[in-house]
Amino acid sequence: MTARIEKYTPQDQEDLLRTKWIAASNRLSALLVNKRDEIIKLAHYRGMNLGIQEYGDKAFFKTREQLSYETMCELADAIFYQAIYDIKERQIIP
Repeated sequence: MTARIEKYTPQDQEDLLRTKWIAASNRLSALLVNKRDEIIKLAHYRGMNLGIQEYGDKAFFKTREQLSYETMCELADAIFYQAIYDIKERQIIP
């Protein structure tokens, strides 16, 4: 029986994720297509509720460059989560 890992070191994380970025981005693209309507509803809820409560109208005053950069950062985070999801789905980690 394999001992359960209680903490993943930065090196553990790097080793697990190193080769997963492209596959994760492809899976994220498919998720955006396959779950589009659900994602739009979630975006509306999060933007109109959580976003307004936390940020008010600040997003409307950001430049296009700022919005583009923030979008890329959010997508990068989504790829990160998708990569971990893929690792778990393949039972590489519990």
